[in-house]
Amino acid sequence: MRKRATTWWARALGGFVAAATLAACGGQAASGGSTRPTVKGTSPHTTTSTSSTTTTTTQPKLTGDISVLEIGDSLGEDLGFGLSYEFANDHNVHFYPAAVGDTGLVRPDYYNWPAHLQSELATDHPQVVVVFLGGNDSQNIATPSGVEVFGSAAWKATYAERAAQLMTEATSAGARVIWVGMPVMQDPTLSSNMQMMDTIFKAVAASHPGVVYLDSWPLFSTPSGQYTATKTGPNGQTWVLRDPDGTHLDSDGGDLLAAAVVAKMNASYGLHLPVLQPPS
Repeated sequence: MRKRATTWWARALGGFVAAATLAACGGQAASGGSTRPTVKGTSPHTTTSTSSTTTTTTQPKLTGDISVLEIGDSLGEDLGFGLSYEFANDHNVHFYPAAVGDTGLVRPDYYNWPAHLQSELATDHPQVVVVFLGGNDSQNIATPSGVEVFGSAAWKATYAERAAQLMTEATSAGARVIWVGMPVMQDPTLSSNMQMMDTIFKAVAASHPGVVYLDSWPLFSTPSGQYTATKTGPNGQTWVLRDPDGTHLDSDGGDLLAAAVVAKMNASYGLHLPVLQPPS
């Protein structure tokens, strides 16, 4: 999958970027995690409020400085840009973007997320871990006992176990988890695959205390649940939500999803973080 090259400071300096630059994303899996500073800065946009797309049980409150780790694939990178923008003006939040393109839960031989998450948890000590991945996982799973065909009962069971492993790792380290479901896709087959994975993510999250599930589907779909690349903002402006490939999030889409994540943090953890909408 490809990733957007826009950064939070480019957005702050240059304002709205209507079409993000896409670059090929490869060769990252072989190199481990990289050293990342916490994201700080200023944003010229005013704060508004937005509501979360899911309802969950409120977790114990968080107070003081908050450390947030975000992991995922290239869609996770898109969300990471949006979260960097969200947290840029909040000096009580330390944000660690760690998403890596071309990754997922199906190919630990290519990129082992449980191992990398364990390292990130030990290094960054986050109170909140945001997970947004699955876009690359529409493929068979190779196991020591054989190949599990994508979508089969065995595949679903193994995939659920792998999602559960990440949740357990994070919560065992004392972090709370916000697991973001995959959005609707332009390609009907891929969209159906994402819907199946979201069903797994939601069910596994419900069985793990300390994990909340955020449904991204309504944010990127029409009222009937179909794909849309744009939406109309509260002031009548057009938000460009998706890249031309019909898969990745454009700047507005990343910002909109990030706003939903921050709103979910506020609702779940008793926080009062400012929630920013995409710039108009």
